[in-house]
Amino acid sequence: MTKAPYVKKHPTGTVRYKWRICPYADCDLSDRIPINERTSHTVTSGYMTLDLRGGHDGAGWRCDDPNCPYFLGNAVTPIAIAVREVSIDYTTGEYTITTTYKDTLLCSGIKFWEK
Repeated sequence: MTKAPYVKKHPTGTVRYKWRICPYADCDLSDRIPINERTSHTVTSGYMTLDLRGGHDGAGWRCDDPNCPYFLGNAVTPIAIAVREVSIDYTTGEYTITTTYKDTLLCSGIKFWEK
């Protein structure tokens, strides 16, 4: 699975994520969404914002543009997103993280979000 690249490094050399490009924006350089299905994101210029859902482990990226085909409900191509499931073995105290990939649900009125 290919994700949009992270950008802007912190001056000290450590990476701090500032934004990501929405795959449904016409300025996205990845090939996850066909070009004819992408639209001009006039409000956000295609930039997604960091969304801290429940803290650092739930952090992801959200597209707030009202012109996004995903939000409008006219997107045709789903994107496989990672879904993490965390479990703990109470006898050993070890955590197990299982990652599976599921296609996004394509419906209107929902902002595109991915980890």
